[in-house]
Amino acid sequence: GTGDRYATLVKRILTRAAKDPNQNSSIKNRKNREMLLTEQERVQLDSFWNDADAALKNDNPKSVFVFLIKVVVFWDGKNCPWLNESIMKLYSVLREDSMLYAATVNEVLSYCDKNNN
Repeated sequence: GTGDRYATLVKRILTRAAKDPNQNSSIKNRKNREMLLTEQERVQLDSFWNDADAALKNDNPKSVFVFLIKVVVFWDGKNCPWLNESIMKLYSVLREDSMLYAATVNEVLSYCDKNNN
């Protein structure tokens, strides 16, 4: 169902962001179509990312998963390169202390797998 698809997309964002997406030519070389958002949408999206970042720093994998699902649901159906943008955004968050976040990321990935059945 739709929940399975969202969990799969969160897993894709996480696994690709855990690597250096700048080295991934499929992300790097894609032409960006303009991502037009209203100010209210921009604020909401920033809130989801800030909440995911805070949950990551507080070692709360369940909350990280929920906020990443919210990001995916927010973007669902928009015709723009949101997946690549999300990978780059999450990479910048994870890059701050990748060793510290590794266990949390692995647990979030396990939630993705559990919700993709």
